[in-house]
Amino acid sequence: MTFKLSPILVALAIASPALAQQEVLRGPGGSDIYQVDANVIEVVSNMNEPRGWWCGAVHYARHHSTPWSDHIVVVSAPADTSFAESGQGVKFTLNASAAGVSEGAQSDALEPGNWQTVTEANRGCINIDNPRDN
Repeated sequence: MTFKLSPILVALAIASPALAQQEVLRGPGGSDIYQVDANVIEVVSNMNEPRGWWCGAVHYARHHSTPWSDHIVVVSAPADTSFAESGQGVKFTLNASAAGVSEGAQSDALEPGNWQTVTEANRGCINIDNPRDN
């Protein structure tokens, strides 16, 4: 008995492992962190608030032993992502010049060039996965 595979099934079988391997880390609140290139990551968060994206970037930074005083810089504002089926991603870097972005304002606004130290961006992150009743 011979089996004939559909070209679509073959393409899906080949593509699926590649897509699954792109995720670098799982971050706070179920965010997904992807490596875009050597200097840029993309955080995909379903929280739809700045804290979710910043905390994902902090998680990546600390995973790589980045000092608390280093800057996390926004490369691009929230936009549809190609890494997941749905959702929006924000691109960040720990090396602005290597990523081709200039540091601008120290701010939590998700605009290109805005930055926070790892310490500042970390504020409130523990509450995402460990909410407290007031």
